[in-house]
Amino acid sequence: IFQYFNSKEYLALLAEITGDASGQEVSTWCSRYDRSHYLSVHMDESQSQTRIAAHVLALTKDWKQEWGGNFAFCNDDGEPDIILPPSFNSLMLFKVPRLHLVTQVESFVGESRYSLFGWYKVEKEYFNAC
Repeated sequence: IFQYFNSKEYLALLAEITGDASGQEVSTWCSRYDRSHYLSVHMDESQSQTRIAAHVLALTKDWKQEWGGNFAFCNDDGEPDIILPPSFNSLMLFKVPRLHLVTQVESFVGESRYSLFGWYKVEKEYFNAC
């Protein structure tokens, strides 16, 4: 998946979607949210990277919105205003900086929520190391 996200074709698609062709790499990391896990409001800004867009690929089948662990875009006060439950094999792409969070997974949930996330960015750091 990491190699595909860094293919010439995918980088060209991101350049077309974002309107910014300066991106050289898509970093990709794994996340797992279990009961009571959450991600507080943030903007994906970095002092060491020039991030153009963020991506999140949902990898959990049959996740229910009422379980929490939902991605949310936030208003200027940091309050969720657009809530998007994870949908298996769906890719979310958004320009950064943008306020967002992941809501807390409810304490009764016995499943884990998995995703790949990262950034379309100007600096080439990781791909050369593989």
